[in-house]
Amino acid sequence: MANYKDIKYDFSGENLTALNATQLTSGTTPDARYTTLPAVSGANLTSLTATNLSSGTVPTARLGTGTASSSVFLAGDNTWAAAAGGGKVLQVVTGTTTTQVDTDSTTLVDTTLSAAITPSATSSKVLCLISQNVSHNGRAIGRLVLLRTTTNIYDTIDVGDTDNQRTLHFGVYLDSPSTTSATTYKTQMARFDQSGTVNIQRNDSGSAGLSTIVLVEIGI
Repeated sequence: MANYKDIKYDFSGENLTALNATQLTSGTTPDARYTTLPAVSGANLTSLTATNLSSGTVPTARLGTGTASSSVFLAGDNTWAAAAGGGKVLQVVTGTTTTQVDTDSTTLVDTTLSAAITPSATSSKVLCLISQNVSHNGRAIGRLVLLRTTTNIYDTIDVGDTDNQRTLHFGVYLDSPSTTSATTYKTQMARFDQSGTVNIQRNDSGSAGLSTIVLVEIGI
């Protein structure tokens, strides 16, 4: 008679339907036994620190209020604000002349003093600095005009103190040309009153008078 204790059985678990996972004490579960995990959304995460952002770019709308652009910066109160500080010098252009011009007419004539500048932005200002060499023959009263192309933007009276004495007329004007095209600034002179001649850049005993115009573009 067979001894049952010597009989060995090789059981397969393929037909087991209620095996508890705690009974798996060895081996490795194949990846195929796992279904594809759903995409995880961070919509409900409330304690994620910024140090865990290892890639990607944070949208500017998440950084602060207002509209982000190349002309604003992010302030400490998390708002997009205009650049701090005042204007800045963007370029300086200088023109000079020593050509003598004489006039006894009340009609404006070019003094040969001019300079051209091309603003880098329509919002830029142009600071015009003028040093015009003028003398008066017969105590003629001179009229000095600054033009932007053909527009009169600065008009003043230059009074001679002493007959034939050479003086410098200084003028300062802040202009808003509102253009990015090349713009010429020049001066004109005329006799305003009295009789005599107005002499510009007068050549006195071989020494010609020097006149200067300086154009400074200021960014706003």
